[in-house]
Amino acid sequence: MATDVGSLRFGFEPLRVSHYFLAIDTARFCAPGEFRQRVEHLTHMIKSTPAAAGYDEVLVASEPEWRAQQQRVHNGIPLPEQLLESVSARAETLAVPLPRPIGAGRAQ
Repeated sequence: MATDVGSLRFGFEPLRVSHYFLAIDTARFCAPGEFRQRVEHLTHMIKSTPAAAGYDEVLVASEPEWRAQQQRVHNGIPLPEQLLESVSARAETLAVPLPRPIGAGRAQ
């Protein structure tokens, strides 16, 4: 995995390229504990890489999406003003109530 992937044509030497594989039933390839350990090792290796100029940290796959989900659960889904106005107008013509925004009516 990661940059340790070798090539059959080039003597199994690591090619310093990355590959992605999806395994549905990882137990068919290795013991569950070994798989978890390898994923933790890969995650640590990626996260410990120095961030590129202009960035604060290195993220792993799905980390930005997980963070966005947490923000949306807590703060709601932000909508552009024009879209919100359009949806509100359409809801009014259909007599459909809009959900109350998160935070509306909460004690501060």
